[in-house]
Amino acid sequence: MTITILFILFLVIIVSIFYRYKRCAPNQVLVIFGMMIGEDKSLKCINAGGKFVWPIIQDYKYMSLSPRTLVIPLANVTSVEDSTKLCLQFTFQISAEEGTVENAAKNLLHLSNDDIKGLANNILVSQLRQAIISLTLEKLITDSENFLSNARPKFEIELNKIGLTIININIIDDTGAAKTSIKKRLIKNEQLDMEGRK
Repeated sequence: MTITILFILFLVIIVSIFYRYKRCAPNQVLVIFGMMIGEDKSLKCINAGGKFVWPIIQDYKYMSLSPRTLVIPLANVTSVEDSTKLCLQFTFQISAEEGTVENAAKNLLHLSNDDIKGLANNILVSQLRQAIISLTLEKLITDSENFLSNARPKFEIELNKIGLTIININIIDDTGAAKTSIKKRLIKNEQLDMEGRK
């Protein structure tokens, strides 16, 4: 009888170990939190690996590293003429980099996808207002590559604070209306210059 009980207890322990060992795919971050994390930390983040999660004293949750897309109309951040015809498209994700991923676990772990996008939107709109405050629409369109390369590090710094990182930024002018407006304006300016020279 004693041997049977011990055998059943042994099986329960083995099954519990297998059940509590959690694996993590490359496109996920496994966040373990609670007691006995080690190194005086309250949580541990694992990407593309696995870890045993102690029952009762520890819990776990997954964060997706799937890219998220956010489109911000420039009309929301500036009063520049014709800016309503332009949008900035940000592709971002939760960072798996050490140091930044812990920020994500602390700030984003229990948020929905919509909440995460809303938080990113607030940060990016605030930074965009500062980045384009002295820009004209012409400069934004004709020198967009330089603008994005200069502005991106500022966006990254603020997003990293909550655990996000930028994958890509694009300026969208689907209808070509903004570029058309600029061309018309340039042609008009050239005509005025020619009339002034006569």
